[in-house]
Parts: sequence; structure tokens; C-alpha cells
Amino acid sequence: MSPQLKNPLDVMVITRERLQDTLDDAVRRGRMTRDDASELMAAIVRHAISAPAERMLRATGLVEDVFPIDDYDELTAAQIVSQLGALETADLRRVRDYERRNANRKTVLNAVDAKLWWLATPLFSDSTSDRRSSHFARKVLIQLHSALPWDERYDWRNRFGGEALSEMLVRYGWPAFSAFGGSWEEMSHASWMGFYDSTRTATAEYPQDRLHLFPEWRAVEDPFHATADAWQINMPDLEGKDEPAAQWWPTEHYARAAGSIRQLPDQTAMLRRDGHILLATASELPPARFGLHADAANTALVRTTGPKDVEKVPHEAYRNEKAIVVTAPISSKPAIVGTEVRGARAGELSARTRFAVTPPATLASMKAGETAISDPILMSVADGPPPGPETALQHMLGSTRVRGAKMGVYWETYGWTPGDSVDVAIVVTRKEQLSKLRRLGMLIRVAHDINGSVAVRWGEPQPGHSSWTIPGVLPIQARSVYVDLSRLEPGHYSVTVLVGKHGSTVAPLSASREFVFDGV
Repeated sequence: MSPQLKNPLDVMVITRERLQDTLDDAVRRGRMTRDDASELMAAIVRHAISAPAERMLRATGLVEDVFPIDDYDELTAAQIVSQLGALETADLRRVRDYERRNANRKTVLNAVDAKLWWLATPLFSDSTSDRRSSHFARKVLIQLHSALPWDERYDWRNRFGGEALSEMLVRYGWPAFSAFGGSWEEMSHASWMGFYDSTRTATAEYPQDRLHLFPEWRAVEDPFHATADAWQINMPDLEGKDEPAAQWWPTEHYARAAGSIRQLPDQTAMLRRDGHILLATASELPPARFGLHADAANTALVRTTGPKDVEKVPHEAYRNEKAIVVTAPISSKPAIVGTEVRGARAGELSARTRFAVTPPATLASMKAGETAISDPILMSVADGPPPGPETALQHMLGSTRVRGAKMGVYWETYGWTPGDSVDVAIVVTRKEQLSKLRRLGMLIRVAHDINGSVAVRWGEPQPGHSSWTIPGVLPIQARSVYVDLSRLEPGHYSVTVLVGKHGSTVAPLSASREFVFDGV
């Protein structure tokens, strides 16, 4: 069958009535609440209604469903691979599914999978793609064990769960601990399952330091706009009597032979320069008990735009009280970047950050008379006045969590000269999500809105509010201030910087950064 045609056997239609019956049944059985069922039903209906018109037309046959690669069935594997680089992620998935159902050529499948393995690389500064090697090692291990009906631990026959066992091992690898729990444990397991017809019942246990290396699907679909939370690799910190399996059950995980990796929080900013962008990224270091040794010598800044384009960027590194700060010139092209700290010896902890950047235009690309502002950078507070541009970045906080009575804020403007008369404001806004109960109380005027803003405004030039000039093809004005937080309650906030020409009717430029205030 041609890839342009849809096999009717691959299509399943579920009516709205049938879907509603299924959700109602789940509510009756206690599997979900009525509110959750209603919300799920509404989401499914919205998704169906919002499907692109072209897709709906293709489904009715009014528009031809064009396969991503023309004359696919007539092309050699090498010819197909040569066209994969230009395809979007959704099209790559279509090619992969069609290839697997038909010719199933390893050359094509491996080339399609290269993007996923690229994004799942543990450390880009390490040339070894050991997560991919581990995947194939797991498959070999399964083939060796499943050649027999059963072994000392598991029954590999499909009717006794062998297929599920294989899937578990592909996803999670060989267990770190496996044992027979005894007759009572086996009887309990059989009672929970509702049947007893397996010849082997063994536990499968994994340590909590495993790494979940495959990013969220949004990072696969659009890697150059994915934020750091799409690449979280560690089990979240547990509190009290939290059950690990209830808090963290990823679709896969992996034990790195060279030592574990800890995902670090970060704060990152991009500052405009003549022909490049100055990237400044600070990573908050974990407490000493984790055993991470981070300094300028073992810290790398990596930048990548594809499986065959991975580079270590020349950089400068600084270590402050709680973070390691890395600055480097980068191009204005979108990319995935991150700080990586490699353990000195096998078994030592390594660390990384990873996120996408879409840099702004360089100063040389800006038009005459154009103005711009950078994102505000949060800094630690030291004795004396706020630091200038020579040292401000060295004081960057390694995350957007702030604790203490004051915080420093640094930013740059582009296109204004030192003598220009400008109005400057800093606004701190609380941004808590209001509960339904509080909203009801606000409606009947028995509760107040806990969100609000405080602002500080001044004009320049004036004594006590000076800026620093950085040379450039367009003038760069750098400013830093200390902001008093002593009267704020702990919570979620944003800090917004506004700069505009004095007396102008044009809206001022603004830039914001959200942060969490942990209190004084």
C-alpha cells in the first residue's frame, strides 16, 4: 500500500456517546471524579474541533494526504536518509512508522532515530553516546534470555508475561536487585492479579538515582524552543513519607556507568553585542553532601543544533558562593545550550543544565534609531554599591529562587546614549494562582486579592542613579540596583524593568523575569 493512502484497518472511530459511557463507567467505579471526567471530555471535544481544516479535509478524501518524501517506495535507503534532515518531527514520525510497517530497513530507521538519541545524550561534552549503546545492549540481553522458556528469575513465554517483561527491560534495563519474595508474597501477588499461572514470580527493583534522559515530547517536536523543565532527568526530591514510585515513574531510565548526573537549576540571559550575543548562564550548585566538584577547569559550555553539530564553546567561568557562572559569545542562531560539569573520575557525580535559546538580533543587525532592552538578571547582594558591568555577571544567582532582604537586578538598554533623558521603573508583582474559594470570597467581598505590585520610579540622568556605557556600534547603557524585599511575603513574583524616553508618548520598553521569593 502506498504511504499516500490510509489503510481502513488502521482507523478507529469512537462516537461521543460511547466515550461518554466509558467516562461515566470510570466515575461509577471510582477511577476518576465527575469533575475530572467532565474536564477530560471537554478537552477531547476541543481537540477534535480545533483539528486543522486541512487534516479534516484529508480525512474526507477532499485533499490528497501528501507523504513527506515523494516517490518514497522507489527510493533507496541512502536516498531517503539524504532527505530526512529537512523534515519536521511529525513528518519524521510518519516516515518511521511507514518504514517499520513495510521495508523495515535498519539504515533508514536508525537515521530517523538519530534525532531522538541526540536529544537524549547524557552529556554533550562526553563523546560517548552511552544511552544509545545501553538501549541496544538491553535488546541483546533480552534475546539471549528469552531463547529459553524461563531462567532463574523470569518466565519469558508470552502467555506468562514475557512480552511485558521484555518491555520493562527495554525501558529500564536489568534490575539492580531481583529476588523471590517467598510463598506468601507469591500468593499475595496472584491474589492481586486475579490469576496464578506463572512459573516465576520475582521482584524487580531499581535505585532512585537512575536518569530519565529522554526529554518531553515538546522538546522533540520543537527542540529550539524547549525550556529547561523539558529535560529534567532526576527523580524529584521526596518529602516525608512520599512513595518514590508514586512521585516518579518515567517511561524509561538508565544507570550511567561513569557516574550519575544531577540536573542543576539555572538563570540565563542573553546580552547584545556588535556581531554576537553574550550568553550568561549561572547554575546553582547542590549542597556539599552531593559530592559535586565544580570549578572552571572541569566546566564546559556546550552548544548544539543537531546530531552532527555539537561544540564546546570557548568561555569564561566564575565561581561565586552558590553558583558557577559561565559567559561566552554565541551566534544569534537558535540552538540547545547548557553548562556541563564532568566528574574527574569514574563514579563521581557530574552535573548539567540544558535548554533552548533563541537569541535576539545583534547590535549590528539593529536599525538606526532602534532601541531594545535585555532581560533583567538577578544577582546576589554584597557590601557596597551595586556592581557595574565588569563584575555584575559574576554575582548572578544560579536559579530564580531568591532568599534574603534584598536582591540585585542588572539589565542593559541598547540605542540610548548616556545623555538621553529617560524614565526608569522597576515593578515587583506577586503572581499567585488564586484558589476557587478565594475568588468566591473576593466576589462577595469577604476576601482580598493577595496579588499586587510595588514600583520604584526615577528619571535619568540624575545623581544616585547612574549608568555605565559599554562600547558598541549602538550605545549600550548598563544599570544595576538593589531591590528591597523585606516587606514581601514568600511566594511567586515577577520583576519588570521599564525604560522609556522622558516625555515620549511611545510605550516604554519592558522586560521581566519571574522568581520565587523564599523569604528573609
